[in-house]
Amino acid sequence: MVFLIFWLKVDLYAQTVLSSTEDVCAGELRQYKVEGSAGSTIYWSVQGGDIYDGGSLIIDQDLVTPGFQFSELVVSGESLIGILWNVTAGDYLVSAYEETVGSCVSANMDLTVTVSSLPDQSLTLSDLSICPGGTGLIVLANSESGITYQLRLNSDDSNVGTAVSGTGGDITFNVTSVATTVYNVYAENLVSSCGVELDDKSTVTVEDLIDPVAVCQNITIQLNASGTAGIIASQIDNGSTDNCGTLSLSVSQTSFDCTNLGINNVTLTVTDGSGNSTSCVAVVTVEDNTDPVISNCLSSNVIWSEDFDSSANGVVSRTTGGVTWNAKVSTWSSPACSGVENHKMRFKGSCGGDSFWTTTAIDISTFSNVSISVDVSSSIGTPDGSEQIEFLYSLDGTNFTRFTDNGLIVGDVVGIQHASVSSINGTSLYLKIEGVPMSWNDYYYLDNIKVFETVNRNIDLGECDYTVQGNEFDATATDNCNLSGLTYTLTGATVGTGNSLAGVTLNLGLTIVTWNVADVSGNSAICSFELAVTDNEDPVVVCQDITIQLDASGNASITVADIDNGSSDNCATPSLSASQTSFDCSHVGTNNVTLTVTDGAGNSASCVAVVTVEDNINPVADIATLPDVTAQCEVTSLTTPTATDNCDGAITGTHSETFPITASKTVLWTYTDGSGNISTQNQNVVINDNTVPVADNATLTDVTAQCEVTTLIAPTATDNC
Repeated sequence: MVFLIFWLKVDLYAQTVLSSTEDVCAGELRQYKVEGSAGSTIYWSVQGGDIYDGGSLIIDQDLVTPGFQFSELVVSGESLIGILWNVTAGDYLVSAYEETVGSCVSANMDLTVTVSSLPDQSLTLSDLSICPGGTGLIVLANSESGITYQLRLNSDDSNVGTAVSGTGGDITFNVTSVATTVYNVYAENLVSSCGVELDDKSTVTVEDLIDPVAVCQNITIQLNASGTAGIIASQIDNGSTDNCGTLSLSVSQTSFDCTNLGINNVTLTVTDGSGNSTSCVAVVTVEDNTDPVISNCLSSNVIWSEDFDSSANGVVSRTTGGVTWNAKVSTWSSPACSGVENHKMRFKGSCGGDSFWTTTAIDISTFSNVSISVDVSSSIGTPDGSEQIEFLYSLDGTNFTRFTDNGLIVGDVVGIQHASVSSINGTSLYLKIEGVPMSWNDYYYLDNIKVFETVNRNIDLGECDYTVQGNEFDATATDNCNLSGLTYTLTGATVGTGNSLAGVTLNLGLTIVTWNVADVSGNSAICSFELAVTDNEDPVVVCQDITIQLDASGNASITVADIDNGSSDNCATPSLSASQTSFDCSHVGTNNVTLTVTDGAGNSASCVAVVTVEDNINPVADIATLPDVTAQCEVTSLTTPTATDNCDGAITGTHSETFPITASKTVLWTYTDGSGNISTQNQNVVINDNTVPVADNATLTDVTAQCEVTTLIAPTATDNC
């Protein structure tokens, strides 16, 4: 830009100055004019700067002494020169005077020119490469404070954006280009408004030659129920990036099935808008977490159940399905003997008779075989083996009986426990689960209590078991992929494993059938049900008659084996009972005794045996040895001895002697009871005569005869006997 300074001559002989000062920018070319008379000579004196005349450099001040006089003849009424202020900043004096043809000289006309420096033109601009339609930053290094910098299109110097003030450091210009563009920067001093275009240019190249950065991540997916799964590219992308932003993703495989179980290498390809692409490999692990499905599994008919899931801690009573269960305690205290804790029923053995749980009536009017199942959790504390929990039932709510099958759990048992009873005749069932009073101080936790109808089969005639007919109890299974096996496990009355129950012999009692199915991925499913094999066949009862003897006390007894003559049952050895086993004297003779044979299933049969009771015990003399009876001359009577009989009590002895007894002898006493039993005892009778007869005449008369006495008169005497 050229500024013109006009000095107008007012009086040829007087000094006239249009302006005494001027501001210019270093490197700026300015024109200066002095009007003068035609033919006059104008003399110029310039301190600094190069003088141009008509566009040609005529004086290079760098080569001459400052203040060199330049003269020019006035032809058209003025002298016009140009000064290029290519000097350092500072004040410079421009002077001019006129000398006429007549040698008249005017006064000096002086102008003080203040030259301001230009911004640094040597600052550098950065070149950059941006994405099509993208943005970037041009960096101007080492900007000057107090200077504004305007980015311009180099093609037409049109401004781009707003000017940026210098900071003394690097500054940036934000550009958006759709094609390669060259930019320049115009720098301007904020105070002097001196400006200059920087020498350096910035070329912004619009192109994208950089491949995206592909970042993969490994993933695990699960097959669905149909055995298939799918992925999209974003699932294995882990933040792939591109210098220009927009990316498209593609994968080498998106669909998977059972044949892809395990590790699969999937390639992720990342492509940007310019067609640059790169790839990475992700590991897609295909898993099958879908359990197989068991079908045709015989399901027990659930009559009533309680899982405690909706019961909060401390609950001691709740109604479910029309049946109310109650813990023994009426309010909760910790540690409680019974009550809900963590959605389980708790029992504590050391609570004596206060640790039990009962229900109101459960309708079983249409069922004949009933089982319960209970999930028993680990007990807390250190089990000592004395832990017991009992499962009982009642048909009237008062008299409870232990379940015949697995009605008692002993010790630290964990898992699902089953208890059952067959042939229930009633309309209502009451349950009671009780921690048997013991010394144990830990707990049983019970959950998922179910009452259900047991599948029942009668034993084969004459046998004690049931043979499964065909596949009546076989389950089938399907899987979204491939099964590895379908097997059963039998527990309870029958144990065993296999693939089909066809032809399997089930023992009498409750057998729990558990079908287990697994697939090749290790997923599994189970189905279990209870089979009750019942025995409705009566035992065979055979009696035998027997004869027994009363003992010395008048009593006798028999055992059931005494009147059994080989009774039997199709199953285990039956139990025997007799209508009478004790006998006494009142039963002497024949007695009809009923022998009842009962098997384990409660079937029974009876017969009558004749038990003949005999009394073969002789009476026993009350005195072991009878005393001798001693008398003079004769015994006219004897004291009757007695004996004791086991049945008749006191027995009076008898004999066959005739009184008086005049000679010593042995008397035979006989004791006879009502049964004809006889015992005898001897008693000695001793007859003595120790008194001398007394002559009737104290002195006999002498007999005097001659020669001889041929006869005498016998004298007499009197004897005590």
